[in-house]
Amino acid sequence: MIRALSVGIVLFISCFIVHAEDEMRFLVGGGINSLLATKNSFAIKVDDQVTGGCLPNPRQLKDELEISLRKNGFNIEKESDSFSNTILISALGYKMGKYKCVVYISANITFPIIVKVPFSNKVLFGGETFVPFRHQILSGLLTGEVYSIQKRLSKQMKEVADKVYLEISRAKDKIFSRFPSIKKEMLKHQKYSK
Repeated sequence: MIRALSVGIVLFISCFIVHAEDEMRFLVGGGINSLLATKNSFAIKVDDQVTGGCLPNPRQLKDELEISLRKNGFNIEKESDSFSNTILISALGYKMGKYKCVVYISANITFPIIVKVPFSNKVLFGGETFVPFRHQILSGLLTGEVYSIQKRLSKQMKEVADKVYLEISRAKDKIFSRFPSIKKEMLKHQKYSK
């Protein structure tokens, strides 16, 4: 069992190995920080699957998150597609009895990454593909009175925005101190895109 698990892990990791030494050092040395450090704009989606009047205004979640993200210096994209950086808020819940609700809430940053297709090293072109990457920011279960759930979920949106800001700020600190050339390129790109 342990041998099979070890082989599985090695095969999984080998699918993501990059051949150039600098790229490999970046991939292994940067981790999730290398993916988060350059994120500065997001689309926001709310997946409302709450019934029984427990979340009467799901749009408020999106508005609260947008306000908090903007206050933290992020740009908000009006539309999203499969190539957008998106913060997805998922709420799933229902009413219990006459006055109680239970709601599971999660917040994830999703964005596309390019990965090497396994066994495609002999293909002239098309050896890479986009896959959606999901990074969890928050998840939890809330229970309470029907009238209080909307307000409590809205409060959670500020927490989500603060966690996004903190994680991205820390990622920038780590990546930019370790790989100053990335910071230089990012600043150059921002200068030309304005």
